[in-house]
Amino acid sequence: MMSKWLYARCFLYGLETNTMRRWWWFGFLCVLWVADARPVFAQTNSQISTSFVLQRFRPSSDPDGLFNTYGGESLGQGRFFVGLWADFGYQPLVINGGREGRRSLVDWQLGGNLDLGIGILDMKWLGIDVFLDAPWSFYMAGGFPNTISCGGNSGIDCQVNRLDTAALGDFSLSVRWRILAEKWQGVGLSLLIGVQLPTGDTSAFSGEGEATVQAFLAASKTFDFIRLAGNLGVRSRPERTFLDLTTTTELIFQGGVGLIPSKDKFEILLEAKAGIALGAFSASNVPLELIGGMKFYPLSEPTLAIYLGGAWGAFLGYGIPAFRAFLGITFTRKAILPSDRDRDGIIDKDDSCPDQPGPRSNRGCPADRDRDGIIDRLDKCPDRPGPRSNRGCPYGDIDGDGILDNEDNCVNTPGPLDNNGCPWGDKDGDGMKDNVDQCPDRAGSKENHGCPDLDRDKDTVVDRKDNCPDIPGPVSNKGCPLKIFVKVNKKTGKILLLKKVYFATARAKIRKKSYPVLDQVVAVMNSNPKIRVRIEGHTDDRGSARYNKNLSQRRTDSVKRYLEGKGVAENRLVAKGFGEEKPIASNKTRKGRAENRRVEFHIID
Repeated sequence: MMSKWLYARCFLYGLETNTMRRWWWFGFLCVLWVADARPVFAQTNSQISTSFVLQRFRPSSDPDGLFNTYGGESLGQGRFFVGLWADFGYQPLVINGGREGRRSLVDWQLGGNLDLGIGILDMKWLGIDVFLDAPWSFYMAGGFPNTISCGGNSGIDCQVNRLDTAALGDFSLSVRWRILAEKWQGVGLSLLIGVQLPTGDTSAFSGEGEATVQAFLAASKTFDFIRLAGNLGVRSRPERTFLDLTTTTELIFQGGVGLIPSKDKFEILLEAKAGIALGAFSASNVPLELIGGMKFYPLSEPTLAIYLGGAWGAFLGYGIPAFRAFLGITFTRKAILPSDRDRDGIIDKDDSCPDQPGPRSNRGCPADRDRDGIIDRLDKCPDRPGPRSNRGCPYGDIDGDGILDNEDNCVNTPGPLDNNGCPWGDKDGDGMKDNVDQCPDRAGSKENHGCPDLDRDKDTVVDRKDNCPDIPGPVSNKGCPLKIFVKVNKKTGKILLLKKVYFATARAKIRKKSYPVLDQVVAVMNSNPKIRVRIEGHTDDRGSARYNKNLSQRRTDSVKRYLEGKGVAENRLVAKGFGEEKPIASNKTRKGRAENRRVEFHIID
């Protein structure tokens, strides 16, 4: 145990420090007191006793928490809440009855809680809240055997003491020190230290008979549609023995998730609450309860909240009923005390810089004459606004091109903004500036936008001057052959034949007078080495459909072989005979039948 002199000296030191340091020092002193006092609170002679708290449902009513779980955020200066809760638990105390097996001593319990909380302080690195929880057991039905009068016999075949009663529970007074906050550090983290006062009825499983302490770390994080919260800590309890049950100090975990389908309307809360007795491990000392329910906001603002839910005992340690149902109503008032986080005497709602102290003449911000966001004592040019990267001084423009030197890659040579302040060059030396040259790395003509001229058909007439860029022809005829038999129509994807391809009658042999036509098709294929072509054969309707289709297929195969013989790759050609299936004119006239007997070339890719 630490001496009273040491406690008194630490307290006086806290009074001598500034406000911020004082709160931290008092918090540290309380932690020392809890660590030093816990063994005293826990010391008692092991005895057969009903002096322990059976009820484990202790709602937090914290607007940033869950059902039992506290959030890591502080309430805010002057903000307070009031909560009223009622819960029903079925068979919260079941023990090993020897020859009779498992036996329920408490058939059911109807309990309630009154919760109060208020925010005392809310600063960037420190927030302080105070909570009070007053539990009641409205009614408890059941009874337990008087094992003392039975000589310590644990067979529970002795006199039964009835528990049909109401009882007051141990009040709890807690302080929450908020260390981190989401709005500043990205996550809420707090230390919560509480004292449970011996106000409860020790004859009805509602009081420990002496003061006990608890300490938790509370963390929370809110995303768009989900809220996470968790508590981990220790609750000191005096060691008591009741039949086959031993109560002692516990390691406590509680936490879960809040789903927010509709903000400020309702939430779905899921929580787990568990404990492990330290030094007295048994099945009855490892309680685990799974809790679920809803939180409704019936008003337009989320000041009034209604909780409705139930719980299932996963591990039926003492105090965990087989099932539980509960209802809670809380009212949370917005901060009523003006907040002044930076302590400059200007409340936050009137302070333009609530986290930086400054004079009222500057609306609570540090003095900054040129209003560049850099306070004068750190500003190299306090009367001329400038960026922080230049220590508060404006950047110049040495070359006068309208681009400040910090953004100008050529500070001594004027140039346009889209070239970062540098003049445009001519990398390929073709007389065209790179900003208008479509091929800045290859010399070309101005007429072709700075790109080299192309000559697809390799007839020495460049494409932009070639009237037939896909078919070679003499310069004297502007790149076109003296006789043109084909024409490329890129819109329809066809190589149009201006003269038909003729075959021997009823045969697939190509007539020699059609060779020049197919040679120009070869020239188009060579000028466009990436395209593939489908050769289609068609006939009139004379003869049978089967015969005509076979004849058209043989004729397209002949055309395909001719093109391949002229150097066109096989994988660039597809031959398809359609027979009389796709006429383009009437088969009732000689002229129409002549038009239907045809070969077509379709560009497929």
